[in-house]
Amino acid sequence: MIDVDMVIELTGLDDIIPDVYERFRPIIRDGVSFLLSELSPERFAAIVCALSEEDTAPGRLVRLAGEVPTLHKLGQTIARNKHIDSLFRSRLAELENSVMKVDADVIEAIVGDALGNWMSDHNVQLNYTVCYEASVAAVVDFTCDYPHGPGNSNGVFKVIKPDVPQRLHEELEILDALAAFYDAHRDKYDVDNFRFIETFADIKTALLTEIDLRNEQRNLKLAHCLYDGVRDVKIPRLDPASRDAVTVMELIRGQKITDAPLSTSRRKQCARTLFVSMVCQPLFSGQQRSIFHGDPHAGNIYYCNHDGRIALLDWSLAGGLDKKQRADIMRLSLDIFTRNAELIYNSTIALCEDGLSAGRVIRDEIDRLVAEPSQGFIEQSLTLLDRLAIKGVKFPSDLLLFRKAIFTLKGVLLELDPDFDMDRPLVEFINALLLCELPLRWFNLFFPLAEDALMYKSLLSNSDLIRVAMEFARLKQYRYPLYISW
Repeated sequence: MIDVDMVIELTGLDDIIPDVYERFRPIIRDGVSFLLSELSPERFAAIVCALSEEDTAPGRLVRLAGEVPTLHKLGQTIARNKHIDSLFRSRLAELENSVMKVDADVIEAIVGDALGNWMSDHNVQLNYTVCYEASVAAVVDFTCDYPHGPGNSNGVFKVIKPDVPQRLHEELEILDALAAFYDAHRDKYDVDNFRFIETFADIKTALLTEIDLRNEQRNLKLAHCLYDGVRDVKIPRLDPASRDAVTVMELIRGQKITDAPLSTSRRKQCARTLFVSMVCQPLFSGQQRSIFHGDPHAGNIYYCNHDGRIALLDWSLAGGLDKKQRADIMRLSLDIFTRNAELIYNSTIALCEDGLSAGRVIRDEIDRLVAEPSQGFIEQSLTLLDRLAIKGVKFPSDLLLFRKAIFTLKGVLLELDPDFDMDRPLVEFINALLLCELPLRWFNLFFPLAEDALMYKSLLSNSDLIRVAMEFARLKQYRYPLYISW
C-alpha cells in the first residue's frame, strides 16, 4: 500500500530543492503532504497509478504536477523567476513542456456543444493537433469561411481541459485548510510574519480566474482598448461567437520571442518595445483603471515574422491598477531615487493596506534598501514591495501581481538583451509625456495649490519634478535625468 510519504519519496521532492533553500524544505514537504492526504481516495489512487508509469524520480515529480493543477501552476510560476537557483530553475522548467496531452477529439466535442450551428454555418475545419496546452487550458487551431470578413480565415478555439475544473475545485477547498494549518504551525517554519490565509486566498482567486473563459474574453477587450494605435503590438482579435465554454480567437502566426532568429540589434529593439508596451503603456495609461498582463513569460509573447510585431497572448491572468495606485508607484520610485528613508516610508505606507500596523517592519526594510547600492529606481521599488510582502505586510493583490509580472518580464528582457536597463526606456517614456504636458504645467505654476499629479499622464506634479531635479543636482551621477527644461 503506497501512502503519501512514499509518494513524496518516489518523486524525490526533497532532492529537487537545493541546499540554498534548505529552510523551505519543511514547509514545501508539509504542504504537498497535506494536499495529497486530503484528496479523495479515488483521486489519490489515480495519481499513484500514473506515477507507476515513470522510471525516474524527476519523471514521477513531473507526472505528479501534471495530475495536480495547483502544483503544476506553482512549479511553472517559480520556474519563471530568474532570481532563483539556476539548477532548481532548470529542473522546474521541465513543467513548461510536460503537460498531459489532451485529445483533440475531446476539444472538438466541447466546441461543438458550445457553438452548435456556428460550426457548420462557417464550414469549420479543425486541425486535429493541439497546438498549445497549459496547466488548465488547451488550444486547437481551425480554418473556416468568413468569420472575420471575406475569404477563408484561420482562428483558434481555447477550452478548459475537461477534468481540470473538478480537480481544481477540490484542491482549492484543501488550500483553505492548508492555509489554516500553516498559520497554526508557523513556529515550525522560517517565515517571519508571512500571511498564509490572505496569500492563499489570493492564489485561489488567481486560479479561479484561469478557468473562467469569460474573464479572459473581457480582458482581451480591455487590452484592445489599451493598445489601440500601438503599431508594434498585436492583441488576438476576439470573435463574437465566443461562449462560456470556448473562446474563439484570431490565430497568431509567429514563434516564442526568445526563439525567434533575430539579429542582436533587433533583439534589443524588441526588448525595449516589450518593456514600453507591458510596463509603461499600462502604468501611464489615460484610463482611470488600466489593465496589465499578469503572466508575461516568453511562451505568452510571440514574434510575428511577417510584420515584425509582438503579439501578447493568454490574457487569462491580468490585473488592473487605478490612477492613484499608479501615481503612488511612481512616487515610491522617485523617493527611492532620492534615497530619503522618510520619503520612501511615506510612499510605501500609501501603497499598503495595513501600513501603520507594520511600521517597524517597513522602516527596517527601507533602512536595508537605502544602505544597498542603487539598482535602478523602478526595480528597487518592486524589490521593496516583494520583501515587505514576504514579511507579511499587506498590499492590494493586483499590485503584487504587477510586481510579479515585471519580475517575470525581466527574465524575458534579459534573455533578449543581457544588458537591458529598465530605467532608460522608462525615463525616456516619461520625458516624452513631460514635453506634451508643458503648456498645462506652465499654467499650473501659477496655481500650485490646485495642482494634482493625477491630472498628468506622467503622474508627476511640478513639485515632484522640482524635487527630482534638486536630487539630481545634488547627486550628479544618475544616468537618465528626467527632462526638466521648463
